[in-house]
Amino acid sequence: MLTDADRSAFLRCLEQAGILRTRLLLATQGKQSEPAFSDACRLSDVGPFFDSLASGSLGYAVEIASKSEATFNRRYEYEEDYCYAQCLFAITLGVEASVLETKLAQFDQATEGDEPPRYRACVALATQYESGFEVALERLIEEHEERYRDIKKSMVIDVEGFATEQFVMVEGLGLKVLAVERGMSPQLEHTYMPVDTYARAPGR
Repeated sequence: MLTDADRSAFLRCLEQAGILRTRLLLATQGKQSEPAFSDACRLSDVGPFFDSLASGSLGYAVEIASKSEATFNRRYEYEEDYCYAQCLFAITLGVEASVLETKLAQFDQATEGDEPPRYRACVALATQYESGFEVALERLIEEHEERYRDIKKSMVIDVEGFATEQFVMVEGLGLKVLAVERGMSPQLEHTYMPVDTYARAPGR
């Protein structure tokens, strides 16, 4: 749909991903850490969360954040990714500062103090540090470019996914929506983040 420049349909698909994730989480309340559901419900699966934010469906993003209850499972996820999700959800739900500080400390420990861009983005969102947020976002853009350069060199390419996902960074769009919700004013234009898509986000 994006390759056909049907942006409205693309945004509807993003919203649908959030709806489906919300339904899954609601159906598995109290059971998300059980073996039968721990992979499907892993906290680090933040794609639908960002899809919801990028499509302007903040309500579904809040539902995903509030209904995600799975504990860390090293069989299916990296601790760093789990901590990233924890921090994002805490920021979205507006938890107490002390709770958020604890989760950020856990994230920092999981990254062994390397302070990767996702950690820096969470710190910037938590502290409403706008220049820090921009630096983290630019680094994420660089990582996005590096990833798709590597994919292009690989023998196996998802042609449709490669043709669309390399040009639209849904995670970045979602982070910008969170920044706006935190009262911040991120730059309007960033590479791989269509302005007309971002303009649909809450608060714009």
